[in-house]
Amino acid sequence: MKNPKNNIRNAGGFTLIELILVLVFMALIASLSMPFVASSLDRIQLQSEARAIKSALAYARSQAITLKTPFVFHGDLKNNQYWLSIPRDDKTTRIKSIKDNVKFRSFTSKKDRIEDNIFQIYFYPLGNSTDGTIQVELAKADREDAYYEIIIDPIIGNAKIHKRDP
Repeated sequence: MKNPKNNIRNAGGFTLIELILVLVFMALIASLSMPFVASSLDRIQLQSEARAIKSALAYARSQAITLKTPFVFHGDLKNNQYWLSIPRDDKTTRIKSIKDNVKFRSFTSKKDRIEDNIFQIYFYPLGNSTDGTIQVELAKADREDAYYEIIIDPIIGNAKIHKRDP
């Protein structure tokens, strides 16, 4: 007859030391991969904000055509906000703030339409617009990092996004 205590000792399983070693290795792997995951999330948010701005520009164009009245896209370079307005009614839509880790890098156009760090892009009832290029980047980015450009075509009023690598 076998001793029941021997069966318990010989039963399969993990020791406490083995479990602790596995947890230590998992923590080490997680700590090494976190910077890569965090930077990927930042790039995804940057791309998402660029798309949101492009969508707001497309909405302004469609509203100008539909309502047969000019619409204006306003961007605040200093406070990282944008909004739409109808010039004749002095109506302003809800002000949208850009996420904290993303910011406007710059705005350029053939005619300098920046006043007090606020730029404007006009959309007209025929679908055309004023020109401009909006650049967005990560807030903690070095000037060498990648950024996105949203380029507005003045003839057809459409906006396109281009990723710019250093």
